[in-house]
Amino acid sequence: MITETEFQKASEILRSNSKDVASKFSVVCYWIEKKRLGNARSYTKEILDLLSQSQKIDLFKLLQAEISRYQGGSQYIYSYHDRPNTEDLCHFISLLQKLNEKKVKGTEAWILPDGQSYDTLLKWVDSDAQALKKLGDMYYRGSFGVPKNYDVALKCLIKAYQHNRDSNTANLIGCVYDDQKKYTEALDYFKKASDAGNCYGSFNVASSYHFGEKSIPKDLNEAERYYKKATQQITSGSVYAKAHYQYGKVYQALHKDKQSQSAHYGYHRNFLELSKEQYKIAADNNYEMAAFELACIYQIEKNDKNAELYFKKAADKEHVESQFRLWKLYKAQNRLDEAKVYLQKAASAGNTEAMYYLGCHYETQKQYKEAFTSFYKSLKKGNSLAKEKLESKKQERVASYYSLYQTLEEEGDKFDEVVDEMKPYLELQEEMGYYFINAEYLWNALDRTINSDIKEAPFQKLEFLGDGVLTTTIRESFVDKNPKGWTVGDIDKAAQSLLSNHTILPKVAKQLKLSELINLNEAEENAPITEKMQADAVEALIGAIFQDYGFSKADNSTSYYMKARTMILKFWKPYLDAALQEKPRSATQQATIHMSTTVKKAAIVTRTTSSTPTKPSATKSTGPLSPSTQRVFSAIGGSIAPDIFSKALPKMSNINRRNIGKNGDTVLMTILRNKQLRDDKEVPKIKALLAHGALWTATNNTGESADDLLKAKHPARATTFGKKT
Repeated sequence: MITETEFQKASEILRSNSKDVASKFSVVCYWIEKKRLGNARSYTKEILDLLSQSQKIDLFKLLQAEISRYQGGSQYIYSYHDRPNTEDLCHFISLLQKLNEKKVKGTEAWILPDGQSYDTLLKWVDSDAQALKKLGDMYYRGSFGVPKNYDVALKCLIKAYQHNRDSNTANLIGCVYDDQKKYTEALDYFKKASDAGNCYGSFNVASSYHFGEKSIPKDLNEAERYYKKATQQITSGSVYAKAHYQYGKVYQALHKDKQSQSAHYGYHRNFLELSKEQYKIAADNNYEMAAFELACIYQIEKNDKNAELYFKKAADKEHVESQFRLWKLYKAQNRLDEAKVYLQKAASAGNTEAMYYLGCHYETQKQYKEAFTSFYKSLKKGNSLAKEKLESKKQERVASYYSLYQTLEEEGDKFDEVVDEMKPYLELQEEMGYYFINAEYLWNALDRTINSDIKEAPFQKLEFLGDGVLTTTIRESFVDKNPKGWTVGDIDKAAQSLLSNHTILPKVAKQLKLSELINLNEAEENAPITEKMQADAVEALIGAIFQDYGFSKADNSTSYYMKARTMILKFWKPYLDAALQEKPRSATQQATIHMSTTVKKAAIVTRTTSSTPTKPSATKSTGPLSPSTQRVFSAIGGSIAPDIFSKALPKMSNINRRNIGKNGDTVLMTILRNKQLRDDKEVPKIKALLAHGALWTATNNTGESADDLLKAKHPARATTFGKKT
């Protein structure tokens, strides 16, 4: 590796600069070549000491820790014996590799770039089979910081095997060939190891026949023979457990057609005993796969106690399928708290069925966010039940969550972020009592942005539809209640009072917190959200529900109109109930109430001024009745109490004014149309009217006069009013 001249030059440099790392490496390599390992050791220690003080201190502290671990606390790479031990050599190569990676000046020459150059290293340990094996293992595994190199590994290992025919070395050669996919060569060396009594070799031969490769045909009989052989060559350890497990599996597979199958697992009762025996040995040696298989057999035998024992043994070693099966077992025994623990463990470990059933559990507990999360994760792993649940066209919460998630999700979004964004829309649906199957309808109902193609916002068609559904629902509710004495006109007036954009609709919008969710267009962005905008959004949501449930066609027995109707009645019922308590007033009734109020006020003023002697300014004077009120008075004068009637007469600017009825009677004519004229009611009113200028000759719209009515309806009363009979 280094000439005498180079050595002398490096030595000179070190005399003037004892801290020159590259020169120290030259000297170390020279002494190694000369097998002067004591000298090499001292320089190597100095190198490590120097490097530990440099900016690479962390890297080489790690290296020194490795050396200490492999050499019982020694910090030195080389020991005192007259040739390097294997760990020393491995560490030395590793140190060179790390220095080269860090581009430490002067070390490039000591990194051997190809397989041929490694011949120099092999000469150091040419006759040392153990060192050759260790070097081969180092390059096979890529340990001590060097890259994997299968060619160098094989060169070292084959040379080591030629020296001592060691079965472990033969098995290791087989492993290198196997990794290179040279299965025939691998099997040859595995068999050599097996024939020499090596249990690893036997196990690897069995595995080759068990699973088969392109050049090695599958042969279960040979696999069974070699697994059995492996179990006889070792008495403990992980390979011991695996060999017993695989022996049981292959035995089971070989004999499966000899007896009728068990319906549930495919095991065969008459051939279970040997498999059970092998599984039990492996399970008792902490091999979780064997514990699982043994538990399954116990389940077939209806031995739940032992099934639980071995499922739990495997489950507690993080065997996911055992965790899931344990959930099933505990659930069947109604041990629900224990069941849930293992279901959650299996779901967390990625079992798709467990994720699905955990979602079902959360759904029954009404923990819909958690249910959706579990179903979604299961769906992403390809679970068909989760897909069916989330893509259901029935009106279900979790399906609604999924539809909303798909509507809001954009490429690159994180799941948790999208779920957080869903929260206000989920709360809106919760408040409405309706969960959208197709969340596009919900989104469009709140979207006021203008579509440039049709110059229209998405919400508008839904608002148009919702207005019709709302109107129909409110009108139907009044008709359905059939309030006594109400006409169609009454119903229409009452309904209109509940449909205005400025009455109930803004109240519902406020209850639903729609102002926080409405998506405004550019022209509206800087303006406040008006009552009209919120009313539009409510009607659009009603239309969206109508469309969404119709889209789902989930329930052919129920009109999808009923879903929208249910939502409407949830919010409008209090207002409907209040409206039904009071019949809407016609224009005549409203004028009558106004007139009666006016008359009562006049009476109060009259009583006040007549009973309490005060200054004139202390009493308020009411003016004459309006023309419309006077017409109402003419129409209802017969039903007003006589004392109030007489006190209202001075307010009539035209006592002969026609009323608002079809005939246009005067107040005198209205009273004369009564069936009878009683001395205590009608007669005093007529006399009061006459005293205030009422004319018998005044006519109505048909030309009929009060005199005509008196003669026609009450001729016997003519003398009462000073007229001839």
